[in-house]
Amino acid sequence: MNLLEFIDSKERNLWIEEPGLTYYVRKSLMFPGVIELANCSARPETGSLGYWRFLKKYEKQIPFIAEQVLNDDLAALLRQRKWLEKRTYEIPQFASPLFVKMHGDSERFKLLWNARDFEF
Repeated sequence: MNLLEFIDSKERNLWIEEPGLTYYVRKSLMFPGVIELANCSARPETGSLGYWRFLKKYEKQIPFIAEQVLNDDLAALLRQRKWLEKRTYEIPQFASPLFVKMHGDSERFKLLWNARDFEF
């Protein structure tokens, strides 16, 4: 099952494998239509290229939250692509531009993503 099939399914969370990348996603309960990217690992043979391909394929059509990004290459790529960053206990979390566009004005967003915690 790929990400688009997951979105259309009744599954709430799933590990997905695509060329060069394995990732774990959840359908957000707090933000309808948003996918929470909970874990993402590029295969050694593709390295950061796996992340780049994933973002190129999905980020303009699917709103994401990437939680607890511990991989420095992925964090750097998300910053480069202008994802909104927040640090919680010094661990970066990111919101995709599409997520911010869809939910940035909501009270829930403002409560959870307090503007003073953002880093650009």
